[in-house]
Amino acid sequence: MSYHTVAAAAGVSVSTISRYLSGHLRLRPETEARVRSAIEDTGFVPAPVKPMPDGRPTVGIVVPRLGNSYYGRLAEGLVRAAEDQNYSAIVTSTLDNPRKQLDYVYLLESVGVKGFLYAGNYRTNAALAEVIDQGTPVVVVDEEVSDLPPVDAVLVDDYAGAFQATTYLCAQGHRNIAFVGGPASLQSTQERNRAFADALRRYDVDPGEQVTLMGSFTEEFGVAAISRVFSSQTRTSAVFAASDAIALGVLSAASSLGMSVPNDFSVVGFDDVPESRHIGLTTVRTPLDLMAKNAVTMLAERIDGHRTAPRTLHVPVTLQIRKTTRSLE
Repeated sequence: MSYHTVAAAAGVSVSTISRYLSGHLRLRPETEARVRSAIEDTGFVPAPVKPMPDGRPTVGIVVPRLGNSYYGRLAEGLVRAAEDQNYSAIVTSTLDNPRKQLDYVYLLESVGVKGFLYAGNYRTNAALAEVIDQGTPVVVVDEEVSDLPPVDAVLVDDYAGAFQATTYLCAQGHRNIAFVGGPASLQSTQERNRAFADALRRYDVDPGEQVTLMGSFTEEFGVAAISRVFSSQTRTSAVFAASDAIALGVLSAASSLGMSVPNDFSVVGFDDVPESRHIGLTTVRTPLDLMAKNAVTMLAERIDGHRTAPRTLHVPVTLQIRKTTRSLE
């Protein structure tokens, strides 16, 4: 049995069940009676809530995929920043699964975390909206989530980074630049694509004539994108990949096809993960440690009872010019 089963039987939300069983919510007598009856009828036995061994308050961290270099480094940065503020941390990975992004919020709430540091890769999260509504401190990190109550956020300046990258390529003489982005529904993809188009217009280049592909922030998508980029009528001289994972896939596919970067075409990424530095990828650097530090500071202030209006902070990004780009002039 699960929290979902009990919630459905009692006619309440999963969040209500998890908060009630963890001692964080008092229910009206009639609601409590329904919940207790549902627990008995379903035979649900909740796991006991145990304090962390060191006795420190605990925060919950949710990221899409720990195996992804970017998100793995972000999770580590959040844990370090939490430790610096004297919090323990529980880290969960949703494995890019939309159901797990809900389940882990409920799970972390049920074990009594004091707040959430949430880095998702879906545009909405009903579970997160519930816990915010019920007063649990939350800071959204890296990717904006829509349909939430007002909440603190620490985000990447996606527009500025993509504008820098595209402007640099144009200044190097490139006029046929492919944009290979992540999920079209995500704010980060939309902002990077918007900046891409604005930078092209500054150089009198029509964005509508460029190859534009949307998919996922993965190497696999980068590999698949190459055949589509170069099968078009456009003579692409550069690829702006909206993440380093995509860029690494593009470089891998180019190598397998006998193409040379930057001699045959230039590549720019976004993130600056360690692998990108090792191979000399020109990319946009996201200061993950700064993002993590600011996010934990915001969360700690909320846990301590600060009642200021929710804030959104955009961390600055910088273009790192390396070996995968060249001038056409």
